[in-house]
Amino acid sequence: YTNFNSMTRLPLPASCCFTSIFTNFKLSMTRTALTSQAAVFTSICCFTSIYTNFNSMTRLPLPARCCFTSIYTNFNSMTRLPLPASCCFTSMSNFSQSRAATYCSFTNFNSMTRLPLPASCCFTSIQSCYLLISYRAVPISTHHPPPLQEYYIGNSEASLLIPDFVDNVRPVIENTNAQILVLETALCTKASEYNADSSPLPQIRFGSEFYQESDALMIYTSGTTGNPKGVVVSHSNIHAQVSCLTEAWGWSENDSILHVLPLHHIHGIVNVLLCSLTCGARCVMLPKFDAATVWNHLLAENIPKTAEVNVFMAVPTVYVKLLEEYDKIIAKDPGAQERIYKICSEKIRLMVSGSAPLPVPLFKRWEQVTGHKLLERFGMSETGMVLSNPLHGKRKPGFVGNPLPGVEVQIAKKDKNNKYEVLVYGSADKGTTVLSNETTAGDLLVKGPNVFKGYWKMPEATKKEFTEDGWFKTGDTAQYVEGAYKIQGRTSVDIIKTGGYKVSALEIETHLLGHPDILDCAVVGLPDPTWGQKVAVVMVTRGGRNMTLLQLREFGRVPSKNCLSTHETCCAKRPSTLNFNLSFFWFPS
Repeated sequence: YTNFNSMTRLPLPASCCFTSIFTNFKLSMTRTALTSQAAVFTSICCFTSIYTNFNSMTRLPLPARCCFTSIYTNFNSMTRLPLPASCCFTSMSNFSQSRAATYCSFTNFNSMTRLPLPASCCFTSIQSCYLLISYRAVPISTHHPPPLQEYYIGNSEASLLIPDFVDNVRPVIENTNAQILVLETALCTKASEYNADSSPLPQIRFGSEFYQESDALMIYTSGTTGNPKGVVVSHSNIHAQVSCLTEAWGWSENDSILHVLPLHHIHGIVNVLLCSLTCGARCVMLPKFDAATVWNHLLAENIPKTAEVNVFMAVPTVYVKLLEEYDKIIAKDPGAQERIYKICSEKIRLMVSGSAPLPVPLFKRWEQVTGHKLLERFGMSETGMVLSNPLHGKRKPGFVGNPLPGVEVQIAKKDKNNKYEVLVYGSADKGTTVLSNETTAGDLLVKGPNVFKGYWKMPEATKKEFTEDGWFKTGDTAQYVEGAYKIQGRTSVDIIKTGGYKVSALEIETHLLGHPDILDCAVVGLPDPTWGQKVAVVMVTRGGRNMTLLQLREFGRVPSKNCLSTHETCCAKRPSTLNFNLSFFWFPS
């Protein structure tokens, strides 16, 4: 393409291998928007699972640049493994670098180009491609409503698009006069052709210094406290985020993880996909979450041996749905209870919960069913993972553990001069030091190579979220108690100020979820002229049962008296986001 410059926009025809495109598009500094629908690479193309046929392959330690660059280094000497309906690391590398060479031929294709793509059949190869040639990938979900997709594509100034976006992006093109180039449609079918190819691979990479500074991803926040913001994550940020998790959670090439999470969130991209790729592990991806299918994989029933797994990561709602399916299984076959416990406790190495608070009753029930104490951790788009319960050792329900390797944290509160007074300091190598006699909670601050570069085109907002000495303000209220950190919620949303008291909405939600008739709930603060705010709860009840305020107050007397609900309502369906989090946009008043 002639004169392909920073102002060119590029849509794609329908159906594309997200994975392969992602691998190709990082060799030439372009911002890429990737849409996220969970990827199954079973019958469509090259990545139902990333098979770890690495016996003859070299394990590559990661330098201070993006993990994808390291994964795809020195692949010329590796054996090409023809794998039907799947993709090995070598075939992904072949296809990705081949496409990268093609995209790099675009004239003046530079760092100002953005490229939205869906997380469809080839998410991994496409993602790796982007990272290699230094395009900036912007993961976007095809399940988002068109106005939100238009916002993401327009705000990110995307220049390249895959086919799935063409219809939705037409209004953007018409309204902004953007020039968008559509990439070819045959990526899916072509990817499999590279499985058995043994020709030398094109070596398209930049130096370590380049990857340390250049952008890799732009992930949009959920927008729960305002308009979604584009979080710009560099190659070195990704490397730090992946490295701390592979070390803390004991990742190896012998692992096989089941991927059921959206691919436009840090949880699905970094914690699951990139960690498994970096270690040469297998990643078995499902097109969408289905409780019965997940149990088949966890129990290794009715699936090929290559799809068996020993690691699983999900959000609390997924575990709730799995327990509901478990109850159905037990109702039909009471003897399955012992079998499920035995298989899960012996065959599954690690089970992790995150992206939302894990209710204590859910933690205990899952342990009864599978023998696993879920490992709860805390992180966000801007920082990756920050705190984690230990891989080996005591995991405290309701707590998120201690700082991960390379991450520093502080709990601080503002004094009368609006300056932060540090109450607690912690890091993995130095441990946690309590610097104040106060046991009150405070703002959680984070520092480290994992912390993002800034918000896209929002320099003032970026500056506002960092202290003068470089600590990122997470916006969460945290407490250090009994040797571990506890998250009380978003300071601006989950901390309810009522009658002079500060009440944690998450604490109330966690307690109410212990009620046998409450399937889900959201606690919010309603404006009140007398109390400032009143505590209100929206519930999904078992069988649609009605519950009264009196019943809630009776059950809610275990926490402090200030946590008692003053308003309640019941709804039949749980409004949720793609990451299974409760959607607060559902509660306009």
